[in-house]
Amino acid sequence: MPHKHLYSRISYLHQAATYLATAGGIEKKVDESLHAVERSMGDGKLMKKERNESRRLLGHLRGVSLKSQIRLSPKLKHTICKRCDSLMTPGDSSTERIKNDSRNGEKPWADVLEIQCKACGTVKRFPVGLQRQKDEKLALKVTG
Repeated sequence: MPHKHLYSRISYLHQAATYLATAGGIEKKVDESLHAVERSMGDGKLMKKERNESRRLLGHLRGVSLKSQIRLSPKLKHTICKRCDSLMTPGDSSTERIKNDSRNGEKPWADVLEIQCKACGTVKRFPVGLQRQKDEKLALKVTG
């Protein structure tokens, strides 16, 4: 595999960003049970610092992939906000819902998964359900 070191760097950056984004919540739960007074003094600053570090790492991840022309997997791209480079974890830093804008929701193939980033408000939309049909012109060329 060419550029194996770049793939491993991208993987490491994503893992580190995920850890930093989720570790703040774990530490907060531990602090609630052990140090209620200490938690009220500086917990918000610590959590904000970890989130900013997570965004910085995801920015580096995007930069490495763009500069080396490595395509990120769709699964990985769905977890990163394009606008603010924050990690979008369902329920914590993003909200997910399935929306159907067709007439009275009659068309099941029109279901769309909407993921909204809580940090910047950006909405990502992904088709859900039935797979798209291939272009008819391409199908005719292959068969004809």
